Amino acid sequence: MATFTKRKTKDGTVWKAEVARLGVRDSRTFDTKAEAAAWATEREADILANQGRGGKPAKRTLRQVIERYTEEVAPTKPGARWEQIRLKAFLRDTPDLADLLVGEITSDDMGKWRDARLAGKVAGRMGKPVGASTVNRELNLLSAVFEVARTEWKWIRDNPTHGLRRPIDPPPRNRRVSPKEQAAMVKALDFQDGVTPTSMQQELAIAFLVALETGMRKGEILGLTKTTARLGERHVILPRTKNGDRREVPLTARAIELLKLLPGDEAGRLFRLSVGTADTLFRRAVGKAGLKDLHFHDTRHEACTQLAKRVDVLSLARIIGHRDLKSLMVYYNPTAEELADQLDGVVKSA
Repeated sequence: MATFTKRKTKDGTVWKAEVARLGVRDSRTFDTKAEAAAWATEREADILANQGRGGKPAKRTLRQVIERYTEEVAPTKPGARWEQIRLKAFLRDTPDLADLLVGEITSDDMGKWRDARLAGKVAGRMGKPVGASTVNRELNLLSAVFEVARTEWKWIRDNPTHGLRRPIDPPPRNRRVSPKEQAAMVKALDFQDGVTPTSMQQELAIAFLVALETGMRKGEILGLTKTTARLGERHVILPRTKNGDRREVPLTARAIELLKLLPGDEAGRLFRLSVGTADTLFRRAVGKAGLKDLHFHDTRHEACTQLAKRVDVLSLARIIGHRDLKSLMVYYNPTAEELADQLDGVVKSA
């Protein structure tokens, strides 16, 4: 398929013709659209006559590429489950694009997909618009798929996501959890301090409070086992975190006290609660507590900001699990009053 783009230059107007057939991509600029179209027709005929690059027809569809990536590549990565879920959704919601020959997909095709996602268009139907950060994460994933097809499998010459304009991410979220909100959530989850939990809601309350003490992510906390939770040594081991690294997280006395309340299950897990169930119960508790716009992940902002009052920045980065200060700063959200207190040598507990 050929695409034609009209461009303004200091010398006047030109037409750029782009051809993508059977894994071959080529482009050329002409003074008129007629010249561009004539070249494109001739170039496509030449590609077809030679059956693509290397003399072999590239007959694999994007669907086939994604299916192979899902089976062979995704399982080797830290975010395997998320990648597999997103790619499955892409195949379901974008059948027209998924069933194109991968070598014929252009940046224009990917740009149309990007715009449709932002508008909430799914499989020809209008749904809820998707945020820029979500679309950028999905574009990064699709780019990785195309890149493996290009560099390892040699199925395409170019990655159609390269050079594609990305949506502008919104400012990082800086929501914290106030002491009043913490108390309201604990009450909504029916948790009593010092009492062994008997319900999933009460287990969620413990996870919530441990997150505020340690800055650990929800999945990291719910995945703790009797082996990885070294309560006697005052730390937990996270074998494989979001960025792929092993991490040891120190535990406060309060965090140890909370984790010791958990009965655990027969498989050795401390929490019987799944991530999916935790999400549902947390949303219900937020509503019951009458709070607005509170996410479980906001505990990470609160914990990071509070821990920064007690440890140096390198220790904080190691606890939170960030390799650079830019990432760490996303979660460090002190108020001007708190910074003023620090200047005066005053440290107040949350």
